Amino acid sequence: MDEIDVFGGDVRSGTLVPLWLLGLRLQAIGGMPAETPVLTAALDASTADNFVECGADGTLTFGNFETASSVYIRFRYQDIEIYWLVDISDPEVWEALDKWKAVGRVPIQFYAPGSEQKQSKLEIVDMPSDTEPFGPGRCAIGEQPTSFTWDGMIALAESGGLEAETLFDLPTVPFRKVVVNVLVTRRWLTYLNRTDKATNVN
Repeated sequence: MDEIDVFGGDVRSGTLVPLWLLGLRLQAIGGMPAETPVLTAALDASTADNFVECGADGTLTFGNFETASSVYIRFRYQDIEIYWLVDISDPEVWEALDKWKAVGRVPIQFYAPGSEQKQSKLEIVDMPSDTEPFGPGRCAIGEQPTSFTWDGMIALAESGGLEAETLFDLPTVPFRKVVVNVLVTRRWLTYLNRTDKATNVN
């Protein structure tokens, strides 16, 4: 799943897939268990070129937008920021965090849908020690997916992650590109399939 159709428009989506699913690429990553979750992001071809041609050397951070109750994972490289909006009550997200903490690294796959293999980049970044707002007692892990949570993430993704807000902590850095994905995990796929079937029945 690269994009989600929302009322005639498209919202970018990212996923979590096990490292072993990437096949031969596993050989290039020593010391990481095959079950380590890989964070994926679909990019347009020109943005993907930045990672393929220049390498990444980016930084990963966790946080939440001040003007919205949405939690994110953010990758920053030069003048590009990529966000994954996440459901903080999703057990799959917390499981991924635990595995990334255990190995101290996070594999990320950037790719341009429909492009040739050269426009696909598997990058490994350091796992930050500060993972707030993913702290103890901050949420009820395991809460069931709701339309309220989903609609909130979609609205924020459609707004470009409130781009002005993404720059508040770096006022002197002109960002050329901000990409916002909704992280679609297994339970959100189940939720969307169930919702779609119910809509078709009605």
